Parts: sequence; C-alpha cells; structure tokens
Amino acid sequence: MSDVSETYTAVYGRDGETWSAEITGRPGLHGQGGSLAEAREQIRHALATELSTTPEALHIIDTIKPPARYQADRKQVSETRTEAEKTRMLNNMTDHKTVDEWAEELDLASREPGALKWLKEYEGVTLGIDQLCHTITLAEEIARWGEVDMDDDAPAAKPGVEAKPAPDTY
Repeated sequence: MSDVSETYTAVYGRDGETWSAEITGRPGLHGQGGSLAEAREQIRHALATELSTTPEALHIIDTIKPPARYQADRKQVSETRTEAEKTRMLNNMTDHKTVDEWAEELDLASREPGALKWLKEYEGVTLGIDQLCHTITLAEEIARWGEVDMDDDAPAAKPGVEAKPAPDTY
C-alpha cells in the first residue's frame, strides 16, 4: 500500500439516469453507476486500485457538476452582466450591513421565517457576509428546534412536535 496524503477531487455529473465520476487531474480514471452512491463507490475503488491502496485511505473531496442547461444559463447571465452590475454585486458581498439590511436584501422572511425571528435579537448588529452566513446557518438550526432557552442545555420543542437530535456530521 502507498502512503496517500494527497487530496483528490471527484467530479460527478448526471446524464439521464446514469451518474458518472472522474478524478480531476487523472485522465482516463472514470466511474459510473445508476446512483450517485454507485458512481462514488466505483471512482473511489478505481483510484485506490491505481494507487495500490484502499478506498478508506484516500482523501477525496466530492463535487457535483451542475447540469449542462444550468451551466449554459449561468454562463449567459454572467456574460450579459454589465460592469455596473458586477461592481454592485462585488460591493454587496464585501460590504458590512446590519442583520436587518441583510435579511431584507436576501428575503429571509420567505426563506426561513423561524431563522428571521431568531435573528431579530441581533437587530442593529453589523456583519460581513461570512459572519452573516454563519449566523444564518445557526439561526436556521435553532429555528428547526423551535423555541430555545439559551440558559438551558436542551432545546424546548414546539408543542406537539417531537425534538430530534442534531446529526453527528454535516
């Protein structure tokens, strides 16, 4: 077995009912299957065989390639975006705004009303986009649990709703 410390990227795509997989930078190394799980297993086995190791010893990052139609639409939108629009978007990503301003701009009220309720406690607080994403993720998780007493270890479930433990991994 070889010492496998390099990280590889597996790229998955779907064509009809078939999932295909390839390892970036390894031409000719492919896998496919009727499900994403099958394609994932095949590509890991193929790379492990090529490197004379086990699939468990590999460090592989999985990436799913968007469908061709989505890629074409995205490219068209990107190519037709004006310089003013590009500048405005860049500024929006780097500006610090209050939680209220971010919530309005991202229309959080329709996306996750429970998270918006929790974010109200941060009214007037200014955040950058990275801080906001982290805060929204936490708020969404808290909203899934229902009302939470921050002084208590266990979340209080909504009436009539059974609380479920959080997953061990994300």
